[in-house]
Amino acid sequence: MNDIPLNSLGKYRSFDSIPVSVRINIREFLKENGYLSLEEYEYHLKLNEKSFIIIKWAENYSLEVFTFLKLSELQIHGKKFNCLVSFMYEYIDYNPFYTIYPYDQCMSLIGNLFKEDRLDLISVMNTYFVFNDAKFKSSEQIGVYDGGEDLFFNLLSKKSIKRKYKYLISNRVIDINHTYLNQDISEKLVNEVKDLHIERWAFDNVESGFVNDDYREKFYKHSAGNKIVSTIRDKDTSEIISVHYGFILANSLLWHTPLINIKYYDYSPLEVLLKIMFALAKSISPVTGLPTSVPLSGIAFCD
Repeated sequence: MNDIPLNSLGKYRSFDSIPVSVRINIREFLKENGYLSLEEYEYHLKLNEKSFIIIKWAENYSLEVFTFLKLSELQIHGKKFNCLVSFMYEYIDYNPFYTIYPYDQCMSLIGNLFKEDRLDLISVMNTYFVFNDAKFKSSEQIGVYDGGEDLFFNLLSKKSIKRKYKYLISNRVIDINHTYLNQDISEKLVNEVKDLHIERWAFDNVESGFVNDDYREKFYKHSAGNKIVSTIRDKDTSEIISVHYGFILANSLLWHTPLINIKYYDYSPLEVLLKIMFALAKSISPVTGLPTSVPLSGIAFCD
């Protein structure tokens, strides 16, 4: 078992406090694994004073431990716990976590960084990384629809989806628009997403995450990184019929926030949106978000 000196694992509030050579490796790690950009994480860290970069690097500046965690209170089975949790787990389904060390050793050392906070537990959530030796584990319901030519063709050729798409376009003139990577996401568009989110969940008597979470709106408004916002509008009214707010992560299009306008419920807007998003994933580059002959590998769906 590798031993880690206690003073070599650190918590940082900003990348500016980390050596340049290590930052270069972090940037490459984030890019290669399809996470958000270093600049985007820096932006969100500044907005949350209880969030930290947890990192240890080797003599050659390679990463040995790397993640983002935040102090938070979780309620589990009605009981509140003082926790250290994956930063931004509420907003995005994949968060970076990397270590070369065994579970017990890594968790113990991270816990030692936060002794004064009297933690009840450390919870690593919504991440690719799997601790095979973890004492307690839960698996996310994640399905990746592979972007192979036959699979894309089979889904887009399903009679039910084709029928519902034809029904919509035969009754409404629609406008499809995609806001690609790093393009400005207008405040008007974010407000439309927010309003639809609140209205959609109110339909099921559920409070939208936007209602009591000011930070959620900031998260959606920030346009840096790998976000793609796709809208289907009724040209006659300019109203959104359905919208998808998503990300390109690990060479897949992450099905993140699909929303429908309940006024158009009879037109099956979610299935139409799914068709539009699969067609998009089949055609765009994971690097630029623009049309390419080497498109994304598929769409990742998370529960």
